[in-house]
Amino acid sequence: MSKLIVFTCFDTIVFFDEKTQKIAHASPDGAPLNLEVQQSGSSVNVSVMGAPSFDTRIVFEKCGGGNRFTIRFDGALLTALPNGSFSSDAGAVNSWEVFYLFDENRIRSRLFWHPDDARGGTELMLTRLKNHLGGKFDEIDICLNRPTSYSPDRPCVVWMHNEPQTQYEWCEDTDIVGRIAAFVFVSQWQREAFCKKFVLPLDKCHVIKNGIDQDYDVRAWPQVRPWRWRCAYISAPYRGLKVLLDAWSELAPDDAQLDVWSSMKLWGNRYNDGDAADLFSQMKELKNVTYNGIAPNSEIRRALKDMHFLLYPCTFDETSCLSVIEAMSSGCRVIAPARAALTETTAGFARLHGWSDNHNITKEMFKRALIEEFQSPWSENFDTCVHQQEYFHRMYDMKSQALEWSRLIDHVMNETRSDP
Repeated sequence: MSKLIVFTCFDTIVFFDEKTQKIAHASPDGAPLNLEVQQSGSSVNVSVMGAPSFDTRIVFEKCGGGNRFTIRFDGALLTALPNGSFSSDAGAVNSWEVFYLFDENRIRSRLFWHPDDARGGTELMLTRLKNHLGGKFDEIDICLNRPTSYSPDRPCVVWMHNEPQTQYEWCEDTDIVGRIAAFVFVSQWQREAFCKKFVLPLDKCHVIKNGIDQDYDVRAWPQVRPWRWRCAYISAPYRGLKVLLDAWSELAPDDAQLDVWSSMKLWGNRYNDGDAADLFSQMKELKNVTYNGIAPNSEIRRALKDMHFLLYPCTFDETSCLSVIEAMSSGCRVIAPARAALTETTAGFARLHGWSDNHNITKEMFKRALIEEFQSPWSENFDTCVHQQEYFHRMYDMKSQALEWSRLIDHVMNETRSDP
């Protein structure tokens, strides 16, 4: 039984048998390599047997972002080429071609992971807030998107996560609105949209941005163009996947790989992907596209560390967008429309394109942006990648957002105590 599994993201699965100290299936075509392995601390030393060009050790070296490893050979970074061979040629090296070390049980649980309850962005934020606030969280009733309880001792705070739509018609009821201690929005765009549609007390309307638990790792954009661009889509199927797949089908890039994590099952067992069946079938036919189902957020965050681009031709009015926040914190170049709150969230760092309610028009605008970014990402101002990460680490740190929540709770509690 293999105890450790070493695998490159989605191309190569390498099985390491601890008992025999051998690795098999170490290339995309499944060809075995005769290797000897020694594990020492955070490194795994691999000796290639019977390969004259690799007569010294290859080191799987630990790098930032958790259990992430890259390969070094005689001090040079190596990358796995499409044919499964290794190269240290400067034109082929991509330092983001990293390797992972995982326990086999963890791999199995990842492949078959399906949550019983919703694990979308709203649920992630609620869990993070509880973890950071501790007992202070229970001083108020935080209700998601609509008031669900009223207590004289625990003020009701409604945390809005969606755009103003029919589910918020209760905002027209002045009696209900009057009993709410505070409204919390996740962006200025969302706050303005609600206050334009409904008559809400402005002094009760607050903006606290979403946040993530940052690891503060910063990676530089490759100075040498890699042999392939690694791209990700990590949102719900109905939020822009059709635009992306149609554009990808027409471009059919040889120098790019698209990995998709998308399923309504992320929101629990009561949802299915019947409406997205055609999209999933389309993915199977497309060149260089891999469908990965869904995975825990920690796995998605880890995978983003190895992506160059987040492709999100969104057809949905995002009020903040945790997917974009996570990708930009990880150093991804985001390509998305200048729609709803995405302009605010991306803060001038993303490649934003125009959009239309017409599918084909949006597709063409996205496709043009994608072509240009593949040819010249960041307009070749690669330092912007580092500046982006530093900005998002600072502005979307969950510790800072929890502090804002703590201050709001203190304010609301003081207001409640002072009421006659």
